[in-house]
Amino acid sequence: MGCVTASGQRFRRAKPLERQDHILIQLYCEGGYTGDLNGEEARVGSGDITIVDLAKPLDTVAAPLTNLNVMLPRESLEQYSSLNGWHGLQLVPERREFLASYLMSLYRRLPVTPQAEAHDLARITRDMILTAVTHDVDAQQRAEPAAHGVLRERIRQYVEAHLNDPALAPDYICRIVGVSRANLYRLFEEEGGIARYIQFRRLAAVRRCLENPDETRGIGDLAEQYGFGNPSHFSRRFRALFDISPRELRQHSRESCATTLGPLIRRLGR
Repeated sequence: MGCVTASGQRFRRAKPLERQDHILIQLYCEGGYTGDLNGEEARVGSGDITIVDLAKPLDTVAAPLTNLNVMLPRESLEQYSSLNGWHGLQLVPERREFLASYLMSLYRRLPVTPQAEAHDLARITRDMILTAVTHDVDAQQRAEPAAHGVLRERIRQYVEAHLNDPALAPDYICRIVGVSRANLYRLFEEEGGIARYIQFRRLAAVRRCLENPDETRGIGDLAEQYGFGNPSHFSRRFRALFDISPRELRQHSRESCATTLGPLIRRLGR
């Protein structure tokens, strides 16, 4: 797997190359290409995932681009699925988003991945691709743990980015992400369900604010911003989670800051 950034590219193969044994999966983060893949017109843009059978004819021209590339040996796929029709295939949005999330996560993880895990990652990646491209049942079962991890991380990132959105709730996330309520609960079962997870992350966000000595907003205003309309309920949940009241935490943080900065300010004033 690798990342390519280029000001432009031209690829051309006029005849089939039977000895070429690679299947290329490309995620275009920026840019794209136009051209001909074995007689079929191709037009690929930013965000698209496309598949190229490198044994078949192609003629493509790309503008400035950045893409992620996964090269898989033909034999690693042929034993599980027919590759007829893969050349030039572009994934539909639902499958594209699923596979794109996995590929980007994989690329970020690779620099710190031990060499001993390479074989397992290659197998998981093959199964994720088979699941996205062919809905292969066996591959889907093999890839299920990794797929759940990708989906959970996607939801986690969405929650973190929308903690102060009043609409953030289980049903809303189901519609945005495209999962059932039951599956959403199972993904966050260890946290007591998605609703409990959202509440925990919101309480943690308020705590970060209260620990910031430069934060001047009132505790009630902070609670309301993060979805707690009832101040008493907020205070009870906060104390239950952190074993300290919001007011006590703010006071402790300010006193700690004053204790730390006081001697420094006096030294600077000399």
